[in-house]
Amino acid sequence: MTFQTDLLLSKKEQVYQFIKRRGRTRTSEVAAFGVSIYHPDRACRDARDLAAEGKIWRIRKDLQDILYPNTKEDVWSCYEVDK
Repeated sequence: MTFQTDLLLSKKEQVYQFIKRRGRTRTSEVAAFGVSIYHPDRACRDARDLAAEGKIWRIRKDLQDILYPNTKEDVWSCYEVDK
């Protein structure tokens, strides 16, 4: 996706596209992305809203312990196997 088409998307949709492009994303990375698009206070809330809509989800705890062993923060995913 190019910068020009990103301008046409809502901030929430930009957060969704960011998570979708990355596949798995820590909450801190979502917050940093929110700052980069001038949406700092809402990016993490948008991720929670997207999870409530079923578009993304938090990865399973056992999988998080394997992939991100030293983190206590949530990891968002769009992969079905992470549910």
